Amino acid sequence: MSKFDKAIDFIFEVEGYVSNHKADAGGYTKYGIAQKSHPNVNVRTLTLDGAKAIYKKDYWDACKCEEFDEAVGLYVMDFAVNSGTGTAAKALQKCANRLISGKAESPLTVDGKIGPKSVEAIKGLNQKALVSALHAFRTAFFFGIVKKNASQNVFLKGWMNRLAKLNMYVNGVSVKQFGYFV
Repeated sequence: MSKFDKAIDFIFEVEGYVSNHKADAGGYTKYGIAQKSHPNVNVRTLTLDGAKAIYKKDYWDACKCEEFDEAVGLYVMDFAVNSGTGTAAKALQKCANRLISGKAESPLTVDGKIGPKSVEAIKGLNQKALVSALHAFRTAFFFGIVKKNASQNVFLKGWMNRLAKLNMYVNGVSVKQFGYFV
């Protein structure tokens, strides 16, 4: 099974089927593909294979996830799915810079674009430390969203459950055996 296939299994597990929450800026969403983010796609008639193709091109490939350790790739893709590829790429660059600081390499430019310099620098880091940094960054990111906009508090529990499931998944624990979190 490829890294992408493992990642997409997780994404489909946590995204569910259809959502249309009034406080969700993405609007009507199917398989995690939001209509607002994909205006040229008829999300209501989207198939599972169609969603998988979108995830591959617009998230996995766009963030160069194949270049990274399996866990790092999944963390970045999942962040991109929830918050956009630019936000996920900036988070990855910021976390990498934290791990680079104090070393001879110059820090990465935090521009939201994962180019060859970012790929090489990230591949040279301790991958477990990078996953931990991404996990901590994303936790703070979610609380920051709620701090800026209290209406988003309705999603905080779900975001934190998703992050806990992601952590379990990259550590080899089956998400399905736990069902839901409180």
